[in-house]
Amino acid sequence: MIQEKGPQKMKKSQKTFPLMSFFVKDSSYVQQLRTIRTGINYIAKIKNSNTLMFTSSEANEGKTTTIANLAISYADKGTKVLLVDADMRNPSIHKAFQLTNELGLSNLLSDEDIKFDDVIKCTIIENLSIITSGSSKKEPSDLLDSQNFDFFIDSCKSKFDLILFDTPPLIVSSDSLIVSNKVEGLILIVRENFTKKKSLKRAMDMIQLSESSLFGIIYNDTKKSKFSGYY
Repeated sequence: MIQEKGPQKMKKSQKTFPLMSFFVKDSSYVQQLRTIRTGINYIAKIKNSNTLMFTSSEANEGKTTTIANLAISYADKGTKVLLVDADMRNPSIHKAFQLTNELGLSNLLSDEDIKFDDVIKCTIIENLSIITSGSSKKEPSDLLDSQNFDFFIDSCKSKFDLILFDTPPLIVSSDSLIVSNKVEGLILIVRENFTKKKSLKRAMDMIQLSESSLFGIIYNDTKKSKFSGYY
């Protein structure tokens, strides 16, 4: 296992992927994350699920920030979490946690000499491990739609309480639909005053056609005066 914990003190001034649940434990945002976590737990318990993917209809809707903060929230609660960056076309998890991305999921799936322990990274956050997207140049959809990825998921389920996958926006590539048919639940991120109705409808149609298990929708980036949450 790679003992790469990033900086001993992560930069608080991150603007692109603010890890609020790490730096500000009692903010309203963190309280909302706990509410979302409770909702996810309820459905996951009913469905006996521990592999979830997060996606959106298009880019810049906040899926990476949301999944990163939720992963921290779960880890703080004592859940042993693995956060996997399955967005190999536009990876972001390594940036959010200030980690290197030389070895990751794509390398594990494409190179038989790379082992699980070679790509998993510890963090300064107890109970949270991360696998970044990696640097392989092979076609992501082929890697994700492979038996190696199936074996990877099965292996993770035996090692962690919860596995969270950050995946590309649904409309951008087919990668997310591939992952959705391999994991047990899907969370869709919608950003207020940003997500287009046409894009959201198209994303929902794609989810229905794929017969993915939609756990819920997180309505993201709302004003304080409005309800922000999970449906």
